[in-house]
Amino acid sequence: MPTEPTIARIWRGRTRPEIADDYEAYLKTDGIPPLEKTALGVQLFREDREHESWFTTISCWPDLEAMTAFTKGEPTKVHHLDRDPELLIELPEFIQIHRIVIDVSACAESERAYATAMQSISISKGPNRSGTQTKMRAGGSSGK
Repeated sequence: MPTEPTIARIWRGRTRPEIADDYEAYLKTDGIPPLEKTALGVQLFREDREHESWFTTISCWPDLEAMTAFTKGEPTKVHHLDRDPELLIELPEFIQIHRIVIDVSACAESERAYATAMQSISISKGPNRSGTQTKMRAGGSSGK
């Protein structure tokens, strides 16, 4: 299976500005975690306008087959979250699937960082400002 993203799945939805913070929190707890477990990368964007707030989720996938497995065989179907009918102005009718042509984004960086972390439990970063050695452990914690 490829480990570099080749496919992006893009979902967009909009909500009223007065509940945008609630919807963002809901996406972070219910919408994003399943993607984080299976996609190579995921990004959540928010655009606040005068009368609506737009949310865009972009997930990156190694290939169409991996994305199809995540969507249970229906990659182009919108899979609404339970509270979407009450929180969104309207339910989105489609998602977009794009082939990634150039990727110098966070999706590519997160995959490289993950691969590097998995190769070594402890990575020496060299001396820090105080002159002592700092080590990074998988998961991002550091110790001296």
